[in-house]
Amino acid sequence: MAVTQEYAFYGATNLVEIELTKYMTEIAGSAFEKTGLTSITIPDNILVIRDRAFAECRGLTGTITLPKYLRSLGRQAFYRCTGVEHFVIPDSLSEIDNQAFQDCASLVDFEFPSSLTYASENMLQGCSSLTYIEVPETVEMLAGRVFLNCANLEKVILKNPNLETGYLNFGKCPKLVTAGPIGGEYNIEFAWDKVLPALSFSEEYGSPILTDLVLPDTLEEIGDGALQYCANIHHLVIPRGLKKIGASAFERMTGLLELDIPFSVSEIGRNAFAYCISFQDFYLRNNSVIEDLKVQSWPASWFLGCNVNSMIHVPSTMEQDTDTRVAYGEYWNYRDNQDTIPYTPDIFE
Repeated sequence: MAVTQEYAFYGATNLVEIELTKYMTEIAGSAFEKTGLTSITIPDNILVIRDRAFAECRGLTGTITLPKYLRSLGRQAFYRCTGVEHFVIPDSLSEIDNQAFQDCASLVDFEFPSSLTYASENMLQGCSSLTYIEVPETVEMLAGRVFLNCANLEKVILKNPNLETGYLNFGKCPKLVTAGPIGGEYNIEFAWDKVLPALSFSEEYGSPILTDLVLPDTLEEIGDGALQYCANIHHLVIPRGLKKIGASAFERMTGLLELDIPFSVSEIGRNAFAYCISFQDFYLRNNSVIEDLKVQSWPASWFLGCNVNSMIHVPSTMEQDTDTRVAYGEYWNYRDNQDTIPYTPDIFE
C-alpha cells in the first residue's frame, strides 16, 4: 500500500509537517516534491521511496533517518534537499537510483550501506560540503559522475581492488589532485593492484584536475580510457610488470612530456596515446609490440594527432626495418638509439 498517489502534495509550500501512517510500505513518486516540509519522520515499515519523493524540499534540515528496512531509493529521491546535513542510511538499502542525493549542498558526510554494490550515476554530484568519502569493498561499481562537482571533497578511499568505474567520477573536484595506492597519503587512495579499470581517472575535456598519479608496482593492465583527458599530468612512471595498455588509455593527456613503455607490455589498444601533443620522447621497449604495427589496419593510430617533432625510441634491431618506419611515419620522427639509454622505471627523476 502506497503512502499516497504520485504528486499528491506536489508544490504544497504550506505543508511543513506530516505524520506518515505505520501501515504504508512505500512513498509514491513526487509525493512531497517541492513542499514546505521542515522535518520528516519516515516509519520503519516503508520499504520503497519512489522517484523524486522529496525532491527540492529545501526546508528540510539537519538529519534525516531513512527507514530501518528500506530496500530501494528512487531516482532523485532527495534531489536538491539543500539543507540536509546527514542521512542515516540502513544496511538494508541495496538499491539507490541515479541522482538520489544530487545537489544536497549541506551534506557533510555519507556512509555507504553494506548491502549496496552499485553506486549509481550522479548519486552524490554537487554535494559541495562533502570533504571525505570512503567507498567500501562491498561496492563493485561506481557508475559514472558519482562525485562530479563535489567542490570540497579532498579525500577519497576506494577499498575494492576489483572496483569498476564509469566516466568522470571525480570530475570538477578541484581538491583531488593526487592519486595512488592506499596508505600513501594521496587525495584519492585506491586498492587497485592488478588492473586500473576503464575510465577510472577520466576527466572532463578542458577541466583537468589530477596532477600526480602513482601506479602500483604490481599493476598489469591499464584499462580503456583510464587516464583520458588527464592533461595536468606531466610525468608518469609505468610499472615494470605492466602487460596491457587499453584503447585510448592515455588519449589527450596533453601535458604528458615523455613516457617509457617497459618490455613487459605486449598489447596496446587503438588510440592509446592519441593527441598527447606535448610528447618529447616516447620509449617502446618490446619488439613484439612494434611488430604489431605492421599487421594492423590502423598502424599509426596509437599516436594519432601527436606532435610530429616528437621522438620515438625503439630497439636497435629495428634500425633497418623500413616497414616500421613507414608505419610510424605519418605522426612520428624515428630515432633508433634506445640501446644507449639504460632502462630505469624512474627515468624522469
